[in-house]
Amino acid sequence: MTAGEVQLLESLARFPGLTASGYRVLDPREKSRRAFPHRLSRLCAESLVITGPVGGPEQFYLGEKGLVFLAAVYGMEQKGLNWYLGWPVRARQFRQEAKHNGIALEFMLRLAREKVLAAWDLAATRQEFHQVSSSSTIKGLRLVIFPDSVGALVTGTSRVMLFWLEVDRGTRSGKSLDWKLEKYFLAYRARVASAPVPVILYLVDTGKLLDEGRLRSVGRILQGKAGMYPGSPLVVLLTTRDLVAGVASRPLVEARIWRIFRGGRLEAGLLSLAEAYGGGA
Repeated sequence: MTAGEVQLLESLARFPGLTASGYRVLDPREKSRRAFPHRLSRLCAESLVITGPVGGPEQFYLGEKGLVFLAAVYGMEQKGLNWYLGWPVRARQFRQEAKHNGIALEFMLRLAREKVLAAWDLAATRQEFHQVSSSSTIKGLRLVIFPDSVGALVTGTSRVMLFWLEVDRGTRSGKSLDWKLEKYFLAYRARVASAPVPVILYLVDTGKLLDEGRLRSVGRILQGKAGMYPGSPLVVLLTTRDLVAGVASRPLVEARIWRIFRGGRLEAGLLSLAEAYGGGA
């Protein structure tokens, strides 16, 4: 096993579902680009890496054998390493839900390609919050939130801002969607947290001509929850995948395609990530 092959395994552990073009964004060196097909072929032949789904660009995932190998390299138990890495060997999350995962990866790779990410991760996103006080009868609540990605964005002002990415494909509704959004507010009420709650980037893609309506519905739910948790500092920036895809001639961070929820309400007008993060809004 070469050092380059180990590096490729580590990348697939952090970024499940990578394509060949996606890996070139992570490691643009010419030497790596040339070696990628050979390295991948060897890893697949040994079942250290698996592929899927059928149709579309081939995506690559860390296999069970790959996890066993990395555990030996790191001197860790397999289960412990899987937990530490964010459970990259999760068939349902990263293969059966390949479409959802692919949208998150596509968005993050767009930012990485534009060199505005100081850091990011796709698998190790688990956020835990303990001793949460709720406005309901629940006391000492424990929350676990799995954003679709986490990152640190660098804007033109040189400020580094942390964020969580959430992809909404319109599959949740009713109490399920209510609870998902309420957890953002509750996380601020935790006495013990694995990390502070950053800005939420909320990307809507229902796959139908309903994205704008979905965005407004999410905004209304957020405003309703803000009434339950007055004074919450929660900030959510919302847009649609179609609007992101329509930004072709300029950097994504400069495109005014985001609605912002802050101060308990969804504000009118559109702004860019640079404005929202840089204080120019």
